[in-house]
Amino acid sequence: MKTEKAIQKKIKIGEKTSEKLLDYLKKNPDKTVYDLSKDLNWSTGKVQKALYRIKRDIGFEQYIESGRLKKKYYATLKILT
Repeated sequence: MKTEKAIQKKIKIGEKTSEKLLDYLKKNPDKTVYDLSKDLNWSTGKVQKALYRIKRDIGFEQYIESGRLKKKYYATLKILT
């Protein structure tokens, strides 16, 4: 079993990841999960999990490109101010 200290450390790492992603989205809006994973050199799973954690602070736009549904993510206005 994980100790409380190990659990808190994992939570802190997740928070830092989410903060880094949110800062990146503020400067580079309209990115897809794939774009974010390449730009940050993260796995798509890591990006998706971080997006899930900060979902109240971001927005997204859906569109179809080459017959595929895509989403572009951006920081919301309340975060940018």
